[in-house]
Amino acid sequence: MKLKHVASLLFAVCLSLFGVAVPASADLIDDEIVWAGDPDGKEKVSWLDWSSTGGGSYQATDECDSGWFYTCDFFPDGGPIIKIPKSGTYPAGSKAEWTYTAPGGPDTYIAEFGGVGLNVPGESELTMEVGEPHAYFGMWDGSSWSAYTERDDLGALDLHDEVGGPGDRQIKFGVKASSAASFSDDHWAALAQLHLSLGDDVPPVLDFDSGDLPPAGWIDETPIQVPFSAEDNGIGLWAAGIMATARSVGNPWVASGLWADGFGGDCTGATADPCPLSTPPGQMAEIRPAEIKEGWNSGAVFALDKTGNLADEYEVWDLGIDTIDPKVILGGSFMSAPGMVLDGPSYSLEADATDGETGKDNSGVVAIEVLIDNVAIDSDSQSCPTENCELGVDPTIVSDNYSNGPHQLKVKATDAVGHVKTTTVDFTVDR
Repeated sequence: MKLKHVASLLFAVCLSLFGVAVPASADLIDDEIVWAGDPDGKEKVSWLDWSSTGGGSYQATDECDSGWFYTCDFFPDGGPIIKIPKSGTYPAGSKAEWTYTAPGGPDTYIAEFGGVGLNVPGESELTMEVGEPHAYFGMWDGSSWSAYTERDDLGALDLHDEVGGPGDRQIKFGVKASSAASFSDDHWAALAQLHLSLGDDVPPVLDFDSGDLPPAGWIDETPIQVPFSAEDNGIGLWAAGIMATARSVGNPWVASGLWADGFGGDCTGATADPCPLSTPPGQMAEIRPAEIKEGWNSGAVFALDKTGNLADEYEVWDLGIDTIDPKVILGGSFMSAPGMVLDGPSYSLEADATDGETGKDNSGVVAIEVLIDNVAIDSDSQSCPTENCELGVDPTIVSDNYSNGPHQLKVKATDAVGHVKTTTVDFTVDR
């Protein structure tokens, strides 16, 4: 069965998997950075990495005390601030920066981003002297800038609606010096806000043994364990395992959403809530037929990442669920004997067994047996080439073959998955 058929059967209905709506393929993950720090107020941004090179006296801090109107007020509480003390030295080429790296694996990329940085000179000056460290901001792909801005006077470094793509994994905000300089006041630079959308176009990888899946055809209610593993080198796994159609509580042949078991990543995929890149060792999915819609289903083993990419290794197979016993229907003159007392010479018995019906498929009846006092008097069997196949026998019960007094008739019907339905009738012979 092709994926488009699986989609119409399982994905396209408003279903939920592990309590979360199935994401559409190629969705982007919003990643809004929230500043949070340690009690000392240094390197307070847990989602950004601080670095300093070239020997400059730069400091990571949340402290800003510039007296100029509004400047420090723009810094978020505990935001990523770089302090440039006036007492420090700043050799040419020295720099300090905060770096954001996209979460997950190497297949995660920054699809678009926007942010505001601020360059704040000290109290006594509005512009920075030549050579004084000044702020820069942009998207870095590992070797070059995909977007870039810098500023050497008071004001904002504003980048919005910048579009990235595969290979764009970092946002950098920092300060750099072009020559050694001294100046009269402390300076600051701060990243005031940052919002990103993350993409991942590469599907996860799924590994399982087809021999561990139930065979195509009918199975009973016995749970089946299926080992599997999955990994994703992008934003991470959202769900993986076995899926089918759930059964309604009131009617087992009626679908009630999507049934699934296996691994579910309770995650957003953002920096603060990353998705796992692989399933735990020894991961199992348990197929529980008693929770799956009775009759024919399409079962699927699958892996789905957080952006909706489906593993190429998925497999779909026809799955017949039969958890219900066959039915036995009895008729004939034996069943209509007054008070179930046999006082005549012989009686007819019509014993029919059914398993399923129109619109309610089951595996069908493969054997029927009639016994009196646990001794078989008639039986029949078949291979049941089609679902819902019926089977019946019509023995004659001769009263003279049994002593006067109480007796018991049993009719046993067996379906193709091994369910046995036994119907008993107590009767008396009085000849």
